[in-house]
Amino acid sequence: KEGAFLRAPELLQEMRDRGVMPNVVTYNSIIHGISAVGDWNRAIGVFRDMVNEGISPDVVTFNPLIDSLCKQRLTCEAEKLIGFMEERGVKPNVITYTSLLQGYVLEGHLNEAAELLERMALKGIKPDQHSYSILINSYCKNDRIREALHLAETMMKQGLKPNHVTFDILLNAVSNHERPDEMKKLISEMRDGRKHEDENQ
Repeated sequence: KEGAFLRAPELLQEMRDRGVMPNVVTYNSIIHGISAVGDWNRAIGVFRDMVNEGISPDVVTFNPLIDSLCKQRLTCEAEKLIGFMEERGVKPNVITYTSLLQGYVLEGHLNEAAELLERMALKGIKPDQHSYSILINSYCKNDRIREALHLAETMMKQGLKPNHVTFDILLNAVSNHERPDEMKKLISEMRDGRKHEDENQ
């Protein structure tokens, strides 16, 4: 399967030779597959071919490219691609911004990641459980416990509950600090919320 995706340019040409013109769905599938195996250069090559052929990329086209860049810690390039995306009238979604947030975290830019969460809200894009969990986990790993707790509270006020992994990371982090009242209250709220959620599944 990986080999087929890496042969995508040749396969696309074979389609054209047979009179079958690739469409946005075809390109999206190929770009996603190539990005998933980490071959950014080949993926962007297919993307350029797509644009040159007059096929308009959509958010599904851009998201794997942005995710691939961010995983390679190339958030500056990802930001440029998001800018290009918006110039073409394609609106980023929560997946787009969560990939960028992950990129900031991988590069150790936690303040930029926190600012991105705020920008998402201003753009009317609601961060999801995964968005919050990425930054909460990173705060804990960097001994920024108060910020992790504050973000967990914000997350819960939005009606989202930390997942099991995030919950355990928070528990482990707070066990090494001395703010028992504040922490016990939050942990209790998270535990009750998770228990209620599990009972309703």
